[in-house]
Amino acid sequence: MREALKHYKEMGFQIAMDDLGSGYSGLRMWYELRPDYVKIDRYFMCNLGADKVKQQFVLSIKNIATELNCQVIAEGIETEDEFNFINKIGLPFCQGFYIAKPATLPLRILDKKIFQLYTQKSNALVDAQSPVVSDLLQNIPAISELETVEQSALLFNQNPDWESIPVVEFVESGLSRPIGLLRRNCLTQLLFSKYGRELSGKKSISSLVDRNILILEGQLAIEQASHAINDQSKAQKALEFIITDNGYYNGVGSIMALIKEISNLQISSARHANPLTLLPGNVPINKKLDQVIQSQSSFVIAYLDLDNFKPYNDYYGYEKGDQIITGVADILRKILTDESDFIGHIGGDDFIFITTNSQWKSFCDEILLAFKEWVRHRYLPEDQMMGGISASDRFGQKRFFPMLSLSIGCVTLPLLFARVITMLSHWRAMPNRWLKK
Repeated sequence: MREALKHYKEMGFQIAMDDLGSGYSGLRMWYELRPDYVKIDRYFMCNLGADKVKQQFVLSIKNIATELNCQVIAEGIETEDEFNFINKIGLPFCQGFYIAKPATLPLRILDKKIFQLYTQKSNALVDAQSPVVSDLLQNIPAISELETVEQSALLFNQNPDWESIPVVEFVESGLSRPIGLLRRNCLTQLLFSKYGRELSGKKSISSLVDRNILILEGQLAIEQASHAINDQSKAQKALEFIITDNGYYNGVGSIMALIKEISNLQISSARHANPLTLLPGNVPINKKLDQVIQSQSSFVIAYLDLDNFKPYNDYYGYEKGDQIITGVADILRKILTDESDFIGHIGGDDFIFITTNSQWKSFCDEILLAFKEWVRHRYLPEDQMMGGISASDRFGQKRFFPMLSLSIGCVTLPLLFARVITMLSHWRAMPNRWLKK
């Protein structure tokens, strides 16, 4: 089985394992097969919101999956409490009746409440000045899938610049949900075929609608949309995508315009990145701090510093010292994998990370343990035996320095404190006469 899966993985396939925790889908199978996805059996999801033991099991599975570079899917989410817990610990994939029941035509739009729970988390750290998808909005009127081929062709003739027309399902009081796109070339091929207009002109466009399209919420940050672009590009070469407002149709956007915005953001980010680790430098760090404070949500700031780095750098040379710094950056990237986590390189051997994840203490423990294990091999065997090096201190005195270690200082900013900081920033901007009062 291992050889078969290795063969398919080399061809580009991804492997998923179902019902982890029941039957043959145990920890040994997980370890042996190393799938890309594991789906936790519904037994562990039932009453998850109130069962502390099950919560520990699920959290352990998530931590193991992180080590194995594996994605976890929570199966059988049927209540709000169950959904809230897996959302809280940062599991990005789930399925169950709470979201939607099985249907012949799967729903493209989640229930508004669930949709807001997902988007609220992803947008919590985006400030009002960050570019969002709705900035690319083009107001193109949509049509129903009951529209005839002939009427749709007339619309294309009247609007020669349009390459596609959004198709929607009208639901209530002028609101509509996107279904797909009717593409000009698809309609043209049909009408120019032999007897195409005579045979199909009065039929609805339903069968011609491209339903495999990219749909993005308008308030989604441009930088977060890049993942959706990558996924869509694998499926097809699309020129447009649909923009929604709380799940309802709002307009159309250009893929090229979106890629251009993403490129501009990446260029701006690279300009302020640390040249050694390519992590965000002081300008983006300050910007991120402003964003999390303005979001008025609770978060944790962690400051990381290497102990005894200067003697190591002097003793082994700058090249080895640079390898230590890039090694710390790699460890942080490996452990802090959530999209909402921010890692910055202040300079030298000082780093920072900002997270809203409640498991931040376990992250710190993982970082310290990973660094301790990794850094041992950055010393010569004889120095490993001694547990350190003999080098000159900053005063020129010869002394013994233990092996490099990492120190992390954390500050938790709860919701109320974040609001106080926001108030203080407003007061600071007031005229002096108000401050005197």
